[in-house]
Amino acid sequence: MGLTIQQVLKKGIAAHKDGKLKDAEKHYRAILQSHPTHPHANHNLGVLYVTVNKMDAGLSLFKTALKSNSEIEQFWLSYIEALIKVNRLDKAKQVYKKAKHKKFDGAKLSDLEAQLVPVFRTNDSNSESPAKRQLDHLLELHQNGRLREAEELATSLSKEFPRHDLIWMILGAIFETTGRISDAINAHQTAFRLSPKNSLAHYNLGITLQQIGRFVDSEASFTKAIAFKPDFIEAYTNLGTTLQKLKKLEEAEASFKRAIALKPDLSNAHYLLGSVLTELARLEEAEASYNRALELKPGCPFTTHMLASLIGKTTPTAPPEYVERLFDNFAANFERTLIEDLEYEIPKRLAEIIIEDSDCNLLGSIIDLGCGTGLFGAEIHQVCEHLEGVDLSEKMLAEAKGKGIYKNLIQQDITDFLSYTNLHFDYFVSTDVFIYIGDLSDVFRLIKSRNKSGVKLAFSTEHHNGEGFCLERSGRYSHSKKYIEDLCKDFDCELSQFETQKLRKEYNQYIIGGLYLVNF
Repeated sequence: MGLTIQQVLKKGIAAHKDGKLKDAEKHYRAILQSHPTHPHANHNLGVLYVTVNKMDAGLSLFKTALKSNSEIEQFWLSYIEALIKVNRLDKAKQVYKKAKHKKFDGAKLSDLEAQLVPVFRTNDSNSESPAKRQLDHLLELHQNGRLREAEELATSLSKEFPRHDLIWMILGAIFETTGRISDAINAHQTAFRLSPKNSLAHYNLGITLQQIGRFVDSEASFTKAIAFKPDFIEAYTNLGTTLQKLKKLEEAEASFKRAIALKPDLSNAHYLLGSVLTELARLEEAEASYNRALELKPGCPFTTHMLASLIGKTTPTAPPEYVERLFDNFAANFERTLIEDLEYEIPKRLAEIIIEDSDCNLLGSIIDLGCGTGLFGAEIHQVCEHLEGVDLSEKMLAEAKGKGIYKNLIQQDITDFLSYTNLHFDYFVSTDVFIYIGDLSDVFRLIKSRNKSGVKLAFSTEHHNGEGFCLERSGRYSHSKKYIEDLCKDFDCELSQFETQKLRKEYNQYIIGGLYLVNF
């Protein structure tokens, strides 16, 4: 028996919430094939298209949704916000006026009004600006991390002085820090509409868009920031990073070099230039850039690690600071990038291996080492009695917490966790984590010596066919099967299952991974 329209819609919404945009699109389109004017399917597909910057398609779908049902406030909000985003302010005003006649109870519609007035604020207009003491207090609250109080004050001031760009900039920063990305984007956009030549407002929007993987839009924002402030060093470095993500490597190189020209002793710019030169296979120049970065900032763990990977020096493990920053920067866009762009399915396959190996209905207690956003936990939580997670990245843990599947989440280095925590688990699982730990002997030793016997360790690696482990030019480690077999001999455990799988895509080619199940 086929699914009902409502059931298909629910599947689409669930996939949409989980960031599985291709699946969500498939479900919404299935509804529209038989019911082309279905209001919720049109609206939700429109939201999806706006997310991936297909603005014209999104606007058309919003119009259809409103024609089918004009009594739902969110349909109006989505349509107006999309019109604002593409700078069709006159049309947005017309739609806004129609929506106001509906007399919705919510305040969200009213909050859009400030974005519809392209006002140029003048510094000497007292009626448009709060008192200096109010702004100073707001800045003090924000800078001291008193975000709840800062948000309350900024919200109050934004209602009293809706045309003051600095208030919206601070609100945007608060929303971004607290993970409300959509609100942050709206606040940043309001700021630069009120003050179109405000380079910092464009820059702030670029940073937010960069964090969620909207690199085409972030490139445009950084470019505008530079147009209004040609010596904006941070805008050049972030533009370079964005261009590198877009594989515009020569343009990225030029942007980093412009930052260096403006500030020759900026170690981070030399580090970033080394990274893009590595991708361009200009390895001698990359090495020179990394060495210059280390001259300016001796001992920097990020540069030290990437220089080692470039010159073929295999170190025992990646610095914790490197791993933490890498995944903090990646957290907001992690799942969409891995699953949709890189075709990553290892958590699902590793869960299948564990379940197939077990003869129990429930798997007992599991610790997810390097749990990230909880991709493995989502695959296994329904068949285990107890699930905990540990990760270095605070932002990744925040994403995992949002899934509501872990009994406990801990921010800690894996080796420190294994060394100092009371271990009482039936399974230790680590997906795509040992690629940042070369020498796995401490992991095996600590599990063997500090946990009960009979425990199992399931994990994935980047695979190579030689011996030992190797620090690759990517900054990640690969491990051979023989290395894992030698560890099993050293720590008197059994390699019960091994297979190779396509791990994920990189530069349109699959990286081959090793999947292991070890009995202690």
